[in-house]
Amino acid sequence: MNLKRVKAEIIEIKLKFEEALLALYKKRIFYEARVCEQELAVIRHTIFLHDVVETKHNVIKFSDQFAESHQTLQKQTEFLGICRDMKNEFESKMKNDTTI
Repeated sequence: MNLKRVKAEIIEIKLKFEEALLALYKKRIFYEARVCEQELAVIRHTIFLHDVVETKHNVIKFSDQFAESHQTLQKQTEFLGICRDMKNEFESKMKNDTTI
């Protein structure tokens, strides 16, 4: 009788231990998932910051390219104006030239 009671207590303790172990395992899985979520958040923030820095560099680069293109456009516009003046001058000389 005493042996049966001890075996029953052992089984009961074993079940409680397994339940506690299962609860601890579930907590471990839960916290590992939270750690993974935080690591993923860190990676996302790193990517975001990299994109912001890259965008800043692109803005600077494209601003410089725009300024260069604008200067080239101004030079070409001035050159075109000079060419137009030369053409008009040549046409007026041709009209006024009576030797032809």
